[in-house]
This record gives sequence, C-alpha cells and structure tokens, in this order.
Amino acid sequence: MAGGVIKPKKLFKGATIGVMAPSSRMDIERIERSVAKLQDYGFNVFLHPQCQAFDKGSAGTTGEKIKAFHDLFLDPAIDAVMAGRGGSRAIHMLDGLDYELICRHPKLFIGFSDITALHSAIYVQTGLSTVHGADLGRFDPERDLASAEATVPYLLGDWQGTKWPSNYPMQIHKEGIAEGILFGGNLALLMATRSAGPKYFPDLEGKILIIEDVGEEKTSIDRMMGSLRLAGVFDRVAALVVGQMTNLKDTGTVSFERTIEEIMREHTAGMKGPVVLNAPIGHEHPNIPFPLGIKARLTAPSGGPAQLQLLESPFADA
Repeated sequence: MAGGVIKPKKLFKGATIGVMAPSSRMDIERIERSVAKLQDYGFNVFLHPQCQAFDKGSAGTTGEKIKAFHDLFLDPAIDAVMAGRGGSRAIHMLDGLDYELICRHPKLFIGFSDITALHSAIYVQTGLSTVHGADLGRFDPERDLASAEATVPYLLGDWQGTKWPSNYPMQIHKEGIAEGILFGGNLALLMATRSAGPKYFPDLEGKILIIEDVGEEKTSIDRMMGSLRLAGVFDRVAALVVGQMTNLKDTGTVSFERTIEEIMREHTAGMKGPVVLNAPIGHEHPNIPFPLGIKARLTAPSGGPAQLQLLESPFADA
C-alpha cells in the first residue's frame, strides 16, 4: 500500500448496490428475500447475473467471478459492491483481479468470512478501505436482522454510531488503551492469505487486529494462534479483538478440552496492549461492520466496559 488509504463514498437513500458472489453458490429464494429487504431499506439493488452461476459448489468459475467484480467497479451506475455470501474459493480471485482498475474506480465494498481474502488483498494492493460486514445473505428477513440493522446506518454515513456500546459487552482479558489501524477478519482466511506473503497481506505493526471464525476445530484455532505468536505478531500489534468464535468443534480422537478463553489467554500472555473477547463481529448476530485501514481506539478499562471506537471518518465525503 504505497499511497495511503483510499476512502470510499458513503451511500444515500436511492443508491444502487451491486451484488456479486465471490465464494459459494447462492440460494435463489434467499437472494430474492434479501434483495427485497435491501430495497425496503431504501436502496436500489443490481444483481449481477454471475450470482446465479454455479460450478459445483462455487458461484461460477473464478473467471466469471473476476469479470463480475470488475463489471461492478467499472459501472458508474453502481455506488457500492456487496458480496452475496461467504463460503469458499474467494481466494482464487486474488491473482486475477485488476487492482489498478479498482484503484481508479474506488467504491464501498462489503462482505465477511471468506471475503476476508479479498479485503486483505485489495487493502494491500490499492489502499482502498473496504468494510468487513454483512453480506446480502444477512438481509434475509427469515434470519435475525440485527446485522442488517447495524449495517444500514453505517452505509449511510453514521460511522460515529458504530462504536461498540455496552449492550454488546466484550470480555476483557488484558486491560489497557490502544490506538491503531483496524485490520482483520476470518482467522482461517487471514492465515491463508498471510501464507501468500506481503503481496496480499499487510504488515501488522501497530494495528488493532480483529479475528473471528466459524466451524473450526479448537485444535485448529490453537495452531493458528500459536503460529501468529511464534511469528511475533502479538509483539507487534497494538491490540487484539476476538470476535465471535462460532460452532467450534472438538472431535479429535483425544478431546482437546480447552476453551477459547484459555487458548487466547495462553497465546496472548506476552502482549503489551489490550485484549478483548466476545466482540460483536462474525457469524452470529449482530455482525457489526468495521472498515479496514481506518484509525480506531480500543479502551479496555478495569471493571469495563470495553469499547472500540473509530477515530476518523471511513468515508471520503463525510
């Protein structure tokens, strides 16, 4: 990221959100319900035809996904780009994206989970601040809409309202106050992208690192955290925010018998900055949005409550 952070424009009622599917294939009925809900919130929605493509369990081929992504960034009628859902195989897009095109046509891009790979690569290659937050599937009215309700005000520019208040209490593991640039997402995807090196993964020095995960073995979480610790990551980051660790498994031949709290405490014992758990980010509700590349402050006082607050606008026009 040579030229500093690029901030996208905020949205407005009547703005058009373009949707494409970077990962697993999508359920048509869920698409229709979610699009209708986004329209209820006052947005126009353009559903790229690629959303209905499929290649085995994937939403079309990698080439189809890359073309759809470029189409939405190039189209002047599209104000923001939203991932249809997570799943798998977004990482296959990284070496085929035209990052100069994205840099020339910066737009708000939002998604989470498997989309973490795209967030990381785009941030490193272009400096564009993308948003880890609700994808189209989170607007399905047959699901809990807490994530959608938290996302819409942010999209419309209410970034000061995205600080995590006391009604989403975070568990304080290490007290302190830290300021830094936000970066993070799904832990497994962060590790996969990190393995590709600095081309797609940033230097974490002084950053507030945010992680979440779903469906992993507890032993896998332990190994990934151990890898970060041994690489000195927890000596360099300003703070660690652990989001929702959802549906973790313990199905080994020998039971692992450690909680997520124990895993995090062991691997972050040497950290100087604050560490908090149970942040409202991830695969549960709400999944509160956060912008990559934007300065924030984590406050974790003795007795709580902990709070993460943006210190600058994440938008070019706010």
